[in-house]
Amino acid sequence: MGTTRRSPNQGRIQVGSPDKRMFVEVKTVGWQKDIKEAEGRNSRRFTQPKYIHAEARSVSNWAVIRNAVSNGYKKFRDSIPSLLMIRDDYLIPLDKFLGPDIALYRSGDGCFTDRRYERLGGVGIFRVDLTDTELHYHFSVCENPNALNSVKLPQAVFQGYPRCDGTGKLK
Repeated sequence: MGTTRRSPNQGRIQVGSPDKRMFVEVKTVGWQKDIKEAEGRNSRRFTQPKYIHAEARSVSNWAVIRNAVSNGYKKFRDSIPSLLMIRDDYLIPLDKFLGPDIALYRSGDGCFTDRRYERLGGVGIFRVDLTDTELHYHFSVCENPNALNSVKLPQAVFQGYPRCDGTGKLK
């Protein structure tokens, strides 16, 4: 991918070579938001580690993805390939348990089931897991089958990473 240029607005990045650019909007979603909404800003939970043995919480990872798409969509144009990158710091990984499938491809409310989000080429989900001995990086791309041709993700981009295209299977 050549150069990376940060735009003046936080969270917006253009990447690529001078003749092939792609617009990337970065959203960070994290477990703290759920705690704040459920228990308030002064919750004791903020002083504890992210994962606590045997702690159970109800979260809808698919709703987090839909919310990120909805909130970020107004920034996308119809003239350049585009990706909404979600930096996942959630208690339950966003790319597991049918999260992207329900959020993006399921008929009815799925973001990519019709032309509502046609200016968005796809969604990328990036997560880092820390084990006792090392970091594990996870990245996947979900393509929008209803995207305008001008905003579709170039096939050469993100080669080698898991991709989903709405068929329910990773490529």
